[in-house]
Amino acid sequence: MFADSKDLRARLFASGLLDPHIFVMRLLPFLRLLSLHKVTLSLPSAALALLFVSGSGCDSEPASDALLSVQGSFELGADPTGLTPAVAFLTREPALHIADVHAQGDFPGHVRIDLYDPPPEDVFLDFRGVDGSTTKLALGLLTAVALDHPDYAPVITRHMSLIVSMGGGCAPEGCSFWEQFCIGLGSDEECYQKLLNCPAPDSPAADCAEVESEGDSDIPKQPWVSIQGLSENYYILYLKQPAEAGSQVAIAFGARQGLGAGYHLIAARRLPESEQANIEGCKLRAERLALDRYNGKHGVSLELQELERLNCKERESGGLHCNYSESREFWTLYADAAFELECPTGTKDLSPASNPIAVQLGRSALQDLPPGL
Repeated sequence: MFADSKDLRARLFASGLLDPHIFVMRLLPFLRLLSLHKVTLSLPSAALALLFVSGSGCDSEPASDALLSVQGSFELGADPTGLTPAVAFLTREPALHIADVHAQGDFPGHVRIDLYDPPPEDVFLDFRGVDGSTTKLALGLLTAVALDHPDYAPVITRHMSLIVSMGGGCAPEGCSFWEQFCIGLGSDEECYQKLLNCPAPDSPAADCAEVESEGDSDIPKQPWVSIQGLSENYYILYLKQPAEAGSQVAIAFGARQGLGAGYHLIAARRLPESEQANIEGCKLRAERLALDRYNGKHGVSLELQELERLNCKERESGGLHCNYSESREFWTLYADAAFELECPTGTKDLSPASNPIAVQLGRSALQDLPPGL
């Protein structure tokens, strides 16, 4: 028998039964299992009080077996009804793998997202260094999807090609362009393209008239048929092996001190306009260096516009139809040159981030991915 109630309380605290944080942490794995199976649990009023005091909602400590926990809010710009958070991983194909997550809270307001498993094998990419080294990593973007979403969402590749007149440049009646949207690769590639007539080479899209089109007109709508935007300001990075201090992977993601194996939350801050001129200058130098290396390898002397038109063929209806797959070698050289010259990553500055975060969903995230992928 205990001497008095104070002695009893001391023993109970020592065992953890009256420490709310220890009590809740012991219950969390069991409660998560119950929530997955929709089991109703009745707790005594004292236990419910402990759960309330410890804050078992979005602000609680992550479950002990979670590999990554992200806390914050989502800016959707759309009705959130029927939507749930997810992570869209890039794949080796032009597609996104939509991975479900364990989410708690009031989406899109304050919500906690827990990832309990590594990314699937088919989303791991080779990060190529200019020294020829490769590093296996997975890169995901936070998103919002319908509950009955597909596992994959196709990503389009878009190209514009100018139809040059016999005298060079645009015809007197205006400039004609072929705008092409494609999904898939090789024999699985499907494209939609349209012929546009514009007053000048730099005319805004609103001033251009569509002359003709061919292919499936739903292709340009991808991948937004399945997802409600992608995170513009955060990445979910997963490394199979640690990235050593000063390595190209660590530098690319703003962590010169190195990154450990596993998940990392990476912030992507859009650079101010004052820094844009420096970025463009660096890109032009990288483009020149890549073109010199391409010409030296193939024994040719081409400018970039000539290279892009190299694989164009005359169309029966007039103008040119261009296959841009042969230009990928140049853009691989360009990515290496941009990294070698330490050009900024697109228009964003990357660095490790911490909770809480405010996720901004939009449609331009795929245009500013880190080089080397």
